[in-house]
Amino acid sequence: MATDEYKLPENTHITIDENGKYCWRGTINVRDNPTMVILIAKTMGIIFGATLAISIGIGLACHMSAQDWVMMLSITVGVILVVAVISVIVTLIYLNNLDGTYSADYVMDETGVLFRPAPREQEINKAFAMGSAAFSTLAGRPALAAAGVATVNSDAVSKFKSVHRVKGIREHCCIKVSNPLLYNQVYVAPEDYDFVYRFISSHCPNAKCTEV
Repeated sequence: MATDEYKLPENTHITIDENGKYCWRGTINVRDNPTMVILIAKTMGIIFGATLAISIGIGLACHMSAQDWVMMLSITVGVILVVAVISVIVTLIYLNNLDGTYSADYVMDETGVLFRPAPREQEINKAFAMGSAAFSTLAGRPALAAAGVATVNSDAVSKFKSVHRVKGIREHCCIKVSNPLLYNQVYVAPEDYDFVYRFISSHCPNAKCTEV
């Protein structure tokens, strides 16, 4: 709920809804602001690392011979490289379809901040999800395809009591809010950066808060 303790700055882009929650649309220029590209790269790195770790785990559990190890790791690394190239191409096409900008809607109160892709981004996300689902289905993974389509435009809520790290990047008007299961990037207008960073950092009792 909005209170006098947290007064909005002049020329703010933030509004207060009927429930007293702060609402705004954050927009970044993806060509000048690398935070979104870095997030995509980190996500893909985690996925690739997990895939390699699972393959190694299977190899250890099955007591594979040296020849089998070489074959399995060669296949795994080859698949990762192919997927990485495809991911780069898809990411570039995705960013091009965004026309250089990315927008998301945020709703914030004392308990947390909600992230939701803006309507245009939701349509683009859905189109790419349908394409990915088609490939997953052809690859014999219909459950994965259905899950991807179902979650592509899901809301993401960072509960402040669960947040363990808050990192503000003033240059990019971005505030990273992290907990063990969720990583959110909060984009704000330059005029609103100080207000949003101060609000989030003061409501995350268990978080390490830094600013660069």
